[in-house]
Amino acid sequence: MMVTQAYRFALDPAPAQEWALRSHATGRCASSSGPARGGVWGFPGSRSADGPGTRFCTGAMRRGGRTVTLPRLGVIATHESTRKLARRIENGTARILSATVSRTAHRRHVSFTVQVDRAVPERHARPGSVVGVDLGVKTLLTAVDEHGGVIEIDGPKALRAGLRKLARLGKAHSRKQRGSSNRAKAAARLARHHARVAALRADALHKATTHLAARYETVVVEDLNVTGMVANRRLARAVADQGFGAVRRMSEYKTGWNGGRLVVAR
Repeated sequence: MMVTQAYRFALDPAPAQEWALRSHATGRCASSSGPARGGVWGFPGSRSADGPGTRFCTGAMRRGGRTVTLPRLGVIATHESTRKLARRIENGTARILSATVSRTAHRRHVSFTVQVDRAVPERHARPGSVVGVDLGVKTLLTAVDEHGGVIEIDGPKALRAGLRKLARLGKAHSRKQRGSSNRAKAAARLARHHARVAALRADALHKATTHLAARYETVVVEDLNVTGMVANRRLARAVADQGFGAVRRMSEYKTGWNGGRLVVAR
């Protein structure tokens, strides 16, 4: 007598499927815990396949001097050199896990998720050095070290400097007919201006935080309620233009890279 039996086996998901599942689970967790942390988080939504970002988890992902090789896209020239990443991969201290192609205004960027063996120094180059950082609207940050020395770093205030141009580009965009080619061109010009403002702000913040992390072992920053400050209509634009939240985030990982630590004064 022949008996038919059914068996069920688990199939190993592809790397892209694993990433999609992990991303969705992270979004669900953020959606659930967002209100408890004082934020407003919506339910994670689906992303269009025609969106500005594409992620590659499998296939050939290589880099040359000024080129990168991506699956299905082939060899692509890069504006910046990739030799720093190439040296790490050749030395065996880095391994590419995935690549993401994104678009910001008129430029496209490729970012690699890399597993790196980073050598963190046991001690800072200047052990015992301490600096306190005060963030402000007029001056980006005022730092005072353990000897009483004062360092003032001004922010670029890129948004404030480009408000007149921003208003002109926004007005030109709103006057164009919806769905027309001219409206798409005006939107592209407006996006380029926003991208330039963001790039100027990020450049100034990276330079300031890198300087402090490399020069001082302990960096003390104040615990600012940035969300509450942005809610104030008189301070919102100035606070957002300075980027207070990014200063703390950048200082946290850069101090660790240099063998230091970040202290948050409450």
